[in-house]
Amino acid sequence: MKNQSFLKSLAKKCHEEYGQNTDQLTIIFPNRRAGLFFRKHLSKLTTKPIWSPQIVSLEDFIISKSDLTPADQLQSIFILYSVYKKLIPNAEGFDKFFFWGEMILKDFNELDSYLINPQHIFTIIQSQKELDESFYFLSEEDQKVIKSFWSGFLPKASKAQSTFLSTWKILNELYQKFGEVLKSEQIAYKGLIYREVAEQIADKADQNDHGDYWFAGFNAFTASEEQIIKYYLQEKDAQMIWDVDAYYLKDEYQESGYFFRQYQKDAVFKKTFPEEIPNKIDSPSKRVEVISVPLGEGQVKAVGERLEELSASVDFNEENTVIVLPDENLLLPLLNSIPKSVEKVNITMGYPLKNSRYFSFFESLLNLHVNIRSGKDDQKSHYFKHVLSLLNHEVCQMHFSADVDELVGYIHDNNRVNLTLKEIEAKSPTLAALFANQENAAEVLLYFEQLIDQFMDKEESTLDKSVLFNLRVALKNILNTATQYDVKLEIDVLFRIFKQIGGSTKVPFTGEPLEGIQIMGVLETRNLDFENVFILSMNEGTFPADSSNSSFIPYNIRKAFDLPVAEHHDALQSYLFYRLLQNADKVSMYYNNISEFNHSGELSRLVKQLAFESNLTIERKSLVNPVKATVVKPITIKKEASVLDLLNEYLVSDGNKFTRLSPSALNTYLDCRLKFYFRYIEKIYEPVEVTDDLDPALFGNLLHTSMEYLYQTYSDDKGRIVAASDFTAIRNLIAKAIEFAFAQHKMSDTHQGSQNGRSIIAGRVIRKYIEAILKYDEAYAPFNVMALEAGSKDGYVLDLPIEVNGAKVSVALKGVIDRIDQKGEVVRILDYKSGRDERNFSKMESLFDRKSTSRNKAVMQVFYYCLLYKARHPEETVQLTPGIFNSRDIFSNDFDVKIKYGKTYVEDFAEVEAEYTDLLKQFVGEIFDSEVPFDQTDDTKKCGYCPYVGMCMRG
Repeated sequence: MKNQSFLKSLAKKCHEEYGQNTDQLTIIFPNRRAGLFFRKHLSKLTTKPIWSPQIVSLEDFIISKSDLTPADQLQSIFILYSVYKKLIPNAEGFDKFFFWGEMILKDFNELDSYLINPQHIFTIIQSQKELDESFYFLSEEDQKVIKSFWSGFLPKASKAQSTFLSTWKILNELYQKFGEVLKSEQIAYKGLIYREVAEQIADKADQNDHGDYWFAGFNAFTASEEQIIKYYLQEKDAQMIWDVDAYYLKDEYQESGYFFRQYQKDAVFKKTFPEEIPNKIDSPSKRVEVISVPLGEGQVKAVGERLEELSASVDFNEENTVIVLPDENLLLPLLNSIPKSVEKVNITMGYPLKNSRYFSFFESLLNLHVNIRSGKDDQKSHYFKHVLSLLNHEVCQMHFSADVDELVGYIHDNNRVNLTLKEIEAKSPTLAALFANQENAAEVLLYFEQLIDQFMDKEESTLDKSVLFNLRVALKNILNTATQYDVKLEIDVLFRIFKQIGGSTKVPFTGEPLEGIQIMGVLETRNLDFENVFILSMNEGTFPADSSNSSFIPYNIRKAFDLPVAEHHDALQSYLFYRLLQNADKVSMYYNNISEFNHSGELSRLVKQLAFESNLTIERKSLVNPVKATVVKPITIKKEASVLDLLNEYLVSDGNKFTRLSPSALNTYLDCRLKFYFRYIEKIYEPVEVTDDLDPALFGNLLHTSMEYLYQTYSDDKGRIVAASDFTAIRNLIAKAIEFAFAQHKMSDTHQGSQNGRSIIAGRVIRKYIEAILKYDEAYAPFNVMALEAGSKDGYVLDLPIEVNGAKVSVALKGVIDRIDQKGEVVRILDYKSGRDERNFSKMESLFDRKSTSRNKAVMQVFYYCLLYKARHPEETVQLTPGIFNSRDIFSNDFDVKIKYGKTYVEDFAEVEAEYTDLLKQFVGEIFDSEVPFDQTDDTKKCGYCPYVGMCMRG
């Protein structure tokens, strides 16, 4: 490394000026990690044992001057709410307060950190908010004009506006009372501690201080930090050692040097800057490369490959290498990509609790309780998606595998959309506690603690044990704090608090902090220098991070009072970026070039700025996975001997079992031969899925079952004449018929005696169809209901003789006829269709034309049913009339069930029987023809909803 690192030069300065007396010195760094590396460099400069300087972070240094103990975020919000309730008699619940309570606490912290007069700023905020509300009806331009005046005739605010403004009026009092309560308990949030120390620094310093002080490696201060440091510089003869580069300091437009340039103009700080400041960033020997890689996983894999190359070199020093992760979500993928040739790795950023499987499990469990439902008689139930999400979770599978499989099977087999607690307890007593209704958040927390203890006893992973320990501490803290400050937590608020804890809590990794490759977050890199620097996620919006700021203090007021705004955030982020470049020899920056959710695929502006401003040669690379578009070859299954053996199961065979083909199977073959092969030859069935939605097939089944119930209930087993006068009684059965149909098809919550919203709507639609059918039937009456849902069990089968492959065989066919009725010498074969089916067709051949986009499946099917009837009643000579109740026409006044062939109605199936039968034989013969393979349809539109689309590569 050509340039001496900041901490090395600082260690050299310390050794030269203090020798063996370094214990007289206190060095204050921006963070603790810099102190660890400083000690390492200092130890290499002496051969004798010496006392180390006292090394502290600025935060620890300031807190040590105060009598107050830092309160954690959650504790502070609970106290803030308890104070708020006393100021607002009709205060909203904690659930509504929590979100904006966080914002208020953040604003209070900033006001104190920057030593702002709270009464002054809250008065201005209130005035501005009153003006904002007063002129809400004006255009933005008019508002700007009028707001320039702070007086005038203002319209009276509405009740809602007055309520809103009352919140702003109590902010100052809330701030004062909140501070009083905190101090009475000897605790405070960080900003309040900083204000107290800054305002009393002379007394605080004189009481506790001895020796010399160095403030090293700082870039930006809050007003309270600045006041404290200036006191030490002026009164204690302390030294300020800046970690700065001329590259961004001397360029007035370079945002990285923004704060340094401000301090150079300050009467106190300007004396602390050295006369000569080196320009390390623009070193001609520095190598910088920018690599675009698809996705985060691609970036970590690329870094892993590069590390493997470096580790093969004899000159490679792991301790001089750092990997910076602006996106902490890449931590685990990165660790899995580190090559075995890298001996040691030190992780400084901590493992985010939210990324652990146990946090995910408890989050899923909490979500289940937040969304618990109340049904009839106040029975509690859980929605199946939430239940399955929990049951299929890795942790649940680990600890309750046998019980999980049984309950999942029950849910699928019975299409249980809403599961009652009694039902779960009956099916799986072991899992019942997971789903049991917890009345309040306290009960949930106590149960979670029991679960954690149970998991801890079985868990072997050190990382998982650490996660569980931290979870237990966090949950215990929530419960104790809520109890202490008498805050009743609702479960949904607990859910939000839990998610916040997951995002803010880090589980530390164990290891030797000064050895091996360092993996760090951006903030942890301050003051540290490495020869090899890898920065991942150099995307706009990730590094620099988004500067959006949630605050009750408007931008213009923040700007006027020198509170942090977006420009300050950008300057800090920019400094952290350029700081990494100062002493590096090789910098490799990776970014995701794929635009996806929350990622623009855009390179960070910091890199673009570096390329534009500096004299560095930046090498651009793009890593891609070569994707060679291969032509998907059509799948063709030839009817070899093994396939023919399976196919022959559908041929009638004396003394052997055989299977019959249904009209659905024949229609499947016409749609796609390969689909028929998968479903009926290889018998690859679709997985059973729970559904709370009604697809067209299910809707049709519900209609069929409802109609069957109506006439089956009203008729006896032998059938009877239904007269027009009977329809009043039949209509009274409609509600029961629909309820029965939903129960039969497992679409009603019989355990609760209720249906969900979609089922209720579907039930109403089905009722309209039924009423239309009954209206037509009433006009047709009287008639005799001969059979309902008549199938193979009733003898409605057909052995269709065909000649194929030089042999005469009979194909076993079956079907279920929705309804058979008779009036005089006319027997009707009726089919209910709830889709877009038509009752007319032009040519008989079109019924078997697989290339036709308008092939009439319904007519083909009802003619098929006529053949089944004739096979069942070979001696009958009645007129057989096929008919379809189709939803497209059923509501028209001139509706007729009869089928129209060309321009005439099919009054008697005998008129078309021979033509239809010949075509059916030809078609069925093709299925068994050894020369006709099972191939894919040419109409890819049919593939859209095919369950086998992934298998045949049409997806």
